[in-house]
Amino acid sequence: NAKYAAMVHSVDDAMGRVLQTLDELDLFDETMIIFTSDNGGLVPKTSNVPLRNGKGSPYEGGIRVPWIVHLPGVTRPGTVDATPVITCDIKPTVLEALQISATDSAAVDGIPVQRLVSDEAACSRSLFWHFPHYRKPWTPYAVIRKGPYKLIRWFEDNECELYDLEEDLGEQHNLAAAQPQQTQVMVEELDAWLTSVNARLPQPRASP
Repeated sequence: NAKYAAMVHSVDDAMGRVLQTLDELDLFDETMIIFTSDNGGLVPKTSNVPLRNGKGSPYEGGIRVPWIVHLPGVTRPGTVDATPVITCDIKPTVLEALQISATDSAAVDGIPVQRLVSDEAACSRSLFWHFPHYRKPWTPYAVIRKGPYKLIRWFEDNECELYDLEEDLGEQHNLAAAQPQQTQVMVEELDAWLTSVNARLPQPRASP
């Protein structure tokens, strides 16, 4: 898809100009850079193989994206870390780098990347996604990632899918029926999180 490819190419060019300018102004080593995306590639205009599906879906092709960080004094060039992060981590990462404390009126939902590179307990947290509306072909869903396991809960039919991402990155084998205890534990944690954040849930449409 020429238009899609051109869009991605223009992002590459723009990022290159930003980095070149920082280097020319001798500001590169004083600048934090976080490069990521809000979703995976749009299928079928592009392919996210071996990840399943793409933008808008609860599968890895829709929510697993690149995360590239340049943080002077913390990150090292060429280092790859498999610790899962989420966009909610951007705000606390920036605040910590600037040595600014969040006020009560600016609650922070996330963990600084600076901690994730050294704090094993922080790395073991659960991650959550919530998509309570319709976007063809997807119906409302919520997701929890806990360790290697990922659970997708579909609200319309109250069905769940469970995957072990370490063994099945392509999400081809639904383990929900084979591992009911693991499924239940994750459903309960997901429900507790939805309640704690006062998440909006899908509601039946009112009769005319």
